[in-house]
Amino acid sequence: MYLGVGALGYFRRIVESELMHIVTEVKSLPNSDKGAIQKLLDEYERSGRVASIYENIFEFLPLSLQSIDYNPLMLLYNQTSEGLHSYSEEESLDKAFKVKALLDFVIIKINEEKSTLKDIRQIVKDLRPDQ
Repeated sequence: MYLGVGALGYFRRIVESELMHIVTEVKSLPNSDKGAIQKLLDEYERSGRVASIYENIFEFLPLSLQSIDYNPLMLLYNQTSEGLHSYSEEESLDKAFKVKALLDFVIIKINEEKSTLKDIRQIVKDLRPDQ
């Protein structure tokens, strides 16, 4: 049975579909450099080379993701783009669990960033003396 290879293949498809969504979410964060991220997206549209986005997005990620000292989107992309059948079953399963954990972390951090900033902005607005 090839559960590890199947799991890693499954995450490959998830990562391919989710990474562009994650980049769009990063672009929508209140303090993001929307223009620079849009340039990355435009370049992808022109070239079709998705790796160019992941190679250059790190500086635009929230600090909570930059603090892990390695570009998590590039890592997810690279780890799921490698040849699935070059790993043993055990290695594939281990890699699949790690990819899932990192993908979960990235999504959680972006969602936290969006919801926390929204909540804090409302609190600041409510507390400001000029409001």
